[in-house]
Amino acid sequence: MELDTRQKLNPPHVAIVPTPGLGHLIPLVELAKRLVVQHNFTVTFIIPNDGSSMTPQKKVLQALNPQSISSTFLPPVDFALLTSRRMLRSKHESPSP
Repeated sequence: MELDTRQKLNPPHVAIVPTPGLGHLIPLVELAKRLVVQHNFTVTFIIPNDGSSMTPQKKVLQALNPQSISSTFLPPVDFALLTSRRMLRSKHESPSP
């Protein structure tokens, strides 16, 4: 089976995880469009949530072809917890006897 035919039947799939906000999302959307058009990829955006409104990101992603580019929005994360190892450790460790 020729590579082009195989790629059309089972296109490569890539997941893209931008930082929250539109500043990184828009250029990555352009990259995703090129991967779809020029290389027959399918793309999934995994969107982290910093607690701010996700409406602008949703509008950008909903304007894309859902057969080629899909998106998943993660639940909000408290980024302050990620900066403190002590807080993370204390939440996940069981108390010492």
